[in-house]
Amino acid sequence: MATIKVSALSETTSPNSTDELLVNQNGTSKKLQVGNLPVPPDDSITYAKIQNVSATDRILGRDTAGAGDVEEITPANLRTMINVEDGSNNFSHATGAGNNHIPTAGAIGQFLKYDSSGTAVWAADNNTVYVHPNHSGEVTSTADGATVIAGNVVDEANLKVSNAPTNGQFLSAQSAATGQTGNSGKYLGTDGTSATWTPVDALPSQTGNSGKYLTTDGGSPTGASWATLDTDANSTTKGLYEMANTISSNYSITSGNNALTAGPITINTGISVTIPTGSTWVIA
Repeated sequence: MATIKVSALSETTSPNSTDELLVNQNGTSKKLQVGNLPVPPDDSITYAKIQNVSATDRILGRDTAGAGDVEEITPANLRTMINVEDGSNNFSHATGAGNNHIPTAGAIGQFLKYDSSGTAVWAADNNTVYVHPNHSGEVTSTADGATVIAGNVVDEANLKVSNAPTNGQFLSAQSAATGQTGNSGKYLGTDGTSATWTPVDALPSQTGNSGKYLTTDGGSPTGASWATLDTDANSTTKGLYEMANTISSNYSITSGNNALTAGPITINTGISVTIPTGSTWVIA
């Protein structure tokens, strides 16, 4: 067999697993299939045995779509892969008023209070119990805040009326007020148990009734009328004028007048009749 130098052989860049190699094993020539070449064991290849990285700021991975060889990933490629902006990791916390954190320490029952602009401090609550102030006067209250209108204390100034009052007037129902419909002009009376609206006994007209007195028939509220006082019994309709036969209270005859009494007449003890100068009292 002809001898051929190895350097004279052509090179194959894509050997098959069935291709054979000529090896010298302890002085004996042997053949070795490419597929039987020893494979480095796991974790045996050092960093120094792999190719150099081409530049700084590179990581190994794959940016090209699909499976394939390991590639160097640049910072720009990496930011695109993880979807972050350039410089987004350079966070600097703001300081000053409005940006400070809650202070440390503190205890149960304390609260944050103002200390200075933008600064709060923990402080104790020295007034945790609220005491409702009591009211006195027409409206009183207790510590629970309940208010009560005291009896017999609400004065006229605090009453709500529909018009300005005048001395001698009284309060009456207004028909437009709730619960008072149909009771206009009446007054509120009570029997000691319940209240009711009662008509006012209005006076009859006084026009043309000068010198008369008011009398009533003792019946309806409208039964009052003006009557003439009997000061003269000597009329065609009356033949007698009756009087008491006992004077039981002091009496003075009006100056310039005379008086006539049908006797006998009794003047009670301690009672006197005064006759002014120029007047006469005749007992017949």
